[in-house]
Amino acid sequence: MRRTTEGTPQGGVISPRISNIFLHHVHGGGSYRQEEDELVLNPGDLFILDATRPFELGCEGGVTQISLKIPRHLLWERMRYPERARGARISGASRIGKLLNGYIKVLWRQGETEQKAGHPPAMDELFSLVAYEVDRRYRDVALPRKAMRSGVYSCAVSYIGESHGTPGLTPRSVAHAVGTSLRTLQDIFAERGDAISRHIQTRRITTVARWLADPAMREQTIGELAFMAGFCELSHFTHAFVRAYKETPGGWRRRHLGN
Repeated sequence: MRRTTEGTPQGGVISPRISNIFLHHVHGGGSYRQEEDELVLNPGDLFILDATRPFELGCEGGVTQISLKIPRHLLWERMRYPERARGARISGASRIGKLLNGYIKVLWRQGETEQKAGHPPAMDELFSLVAYEVDRRYRDVALPRKAMRSGVYSCAVSYIGESHGTPGLTPRSVAHAVGTSLRTLQDIFAERGDAISRHIQTRRITTVARWLADPAMREQTIGELAFMAGFCELSHFTHAFVRAYKETPGGWRRRHLGN
């Protein structure tokens, strides 16, 4: 396994205000080592390292990771046992791990600028869940209900984004995938002025609209694109597209491709 030194306290590589790095191990086999702590990392795992001390990240083949560099207080002020944060690993297969995976994917897609300007509550709730998962290993702590429900929503949105091309995708299958009941998921979407079925359909329509405007997809018929995005009936897709864009799919394609 190849090891790469990722940071040291010398040389000013890491800002002194950025004292923790929260890493999401997305793909590939890997490991983490810092002083006496060493962990094997599996896809989906999340872990915390202290960026003020030397550390190593090992990788086996291609590895993909998402890192969030954060001030220490963002985690410590939420934790009863902040000294136990360093080296903590949250399994991607755990309930909280799955929710955090969904959170991070959604925030990553929104982009760094939007995260800083428009979504501070999402980041706050993300770290509340991280603090809860670390603390609960040492004593009973209250589950952060708001953060949990926001995590379920983010996980559902991420799952829909990845799976909306599956014709059999339904609100019930989304609820099953994120580990909650259909009623609970419906309530969580309703709290945000959203609905699961509408979210799935909007994602599919948006995907087809993007494809129709893409010269590289010119050879595919409108029907083929609609079916690729998960629609089962062309007439249903056409009516839904017109409601969303006030224009037929064919008109949309001609206007964007110029023919």
